Amino acid sequence: MDEGNVYEIDGDTYDPYWTIPPIPYANKKTDPRQINQFIKHWKEEDKYTGDQYDLLDEKVRMFYSICRSADILPEHFHVVFPYILKGRAREHFMHKVNGTNATFAQIYQALQNRFDTDANRMHYYTDWTIINFKRIKKEHPEMTHRQVLDKLVNSLERCQRALGEKDAGSDFTLRIALIIACRGVPELAMALYRPVATSDELIADLRFSIENTSLITAE
Repeated sequence: MDEGNVYEIDGDTYDPYWTIPPIPYANKKTDPRQINQFIKHWKEEDKYTGDQYDLLDEKVRMFYSICRSADILPEHFHVVFPYILKGRAREHFMHKVNGTNATFAQIYQALQNRFDTDANRMHYYTDWTIINFKRIKKEHPEMTHRQVLDKLVNSLERCQRALGEKDAGSDFTLRIALIIACRGVPELAMALYRPVATSDELIADLRFSIENTSLITAE
């Protein structure tokens, strides 16, 4: 590995602390002190469970970040990575992967095959298509309109990450989903009359519309 943390495989270069799916490296033993250093930095609540909306690629990116900070080499990822697993993900690793001398790339692939299923993707897509402002407000009548909007945005962004770039990755796709999810809500009508070009701008306009409507109502 050179100073830029770049690996070359078959003439192509990769940053092992960024590439997903992971690059295949040969396993090497690591210093136990590095494992302890990693464990200190990884929070229990961030462990990968394999549950719905607990996204493997997001946890791998967090894993990469800590490994880079702790100077853990890619050849040692296979030793450290199991420490971020719990619940169903850890059980699957222990019973189906552990003991096979699997590389980090093979561990990743085994977890993806087990938990990134068509059933989960269908669930994410269903959520993506049925989530809307009115539905959330009905389910949470105690929430203010601003809280409902924030929950809506968070839910759609989470669905988008779960579905991935191929199915829902563009900003245009998120913008359209927001417009559809907010239709028919008087407090949001101002922002939807002529929607702006990006999702961030639209979210800002939706929030302003709620605040402006509240001020008018209060007068």
